[in-house]
Amino acid sequence: MNCNDAKKLMEEHIMGELDEKVLNDFENHIDGCSSCRFEYEETKELIGGLKKMKKSIKIKDDILEINKRNIL
Repeated sequence: MNCNDAKKLMEEHIMGELDEKVLNDFENHIDGCSSCRFEYEETKELIGGLKKMKKSIKIKDDILEINKRNIL
């Protein structure tokens, strides 16, 4: 696997969507390529932050709905 292939698969790996063969090839590449490993870690952090933000927004929406009901 080369760097271009690995970069295309980063999101799928983070989301757990790679089949076993591709998963092994991807992880072998990441283990041996510091550039891709760095980009992978940044992408993983970004996706994690987006997931947290999504949960936070959902909680705020729930609180807003409860408050609306209490006001009415």
